[in-house]
Amino acid sequence: ATGAASARALIVRYETTGGLKIDLTSKTGRLDDAKGEVILRDGVTIKTSSGFDMVTDGLDGMLDRTLMVSQGKVTGTGPIGRIDAGHMEISRLDAETGDYLLIFNQGVKLVYQPED
Repeated sequence: ATGAASARALIVRYETTGGLKIDLTSKTGRLDDAKGEVILRDGVTIKTSSGFDMVTDGLDGMLDRTLMVSQGKVTGTGPIGRIDAGHMEISRLDAETGDYLLIFNQGVKLVYQPED
């Protein structure tokens, strides 16, 4: 495909205008410039500068905006505790404030771990 490339042991970093950093790693992946997307597969880790550390089988992301969608269940930890969900999405909430939205759905389980 024109404008497409595949890779193994992929590392992707999103840096938003609001200062959020999202580091993604996967065993395999594909970058498609024509479609403006990155497709990560075979074990994806997601680490955010806001304190989330998640794992999923696959993740699709857009290159022209902050939009990442898991391709199946997500497990990991966040600032409030352990999270298990059937699906996750990260998107831009507000262009003016630089806020972002992290949505967990489809059978969400949260084990709350309050700070001491």
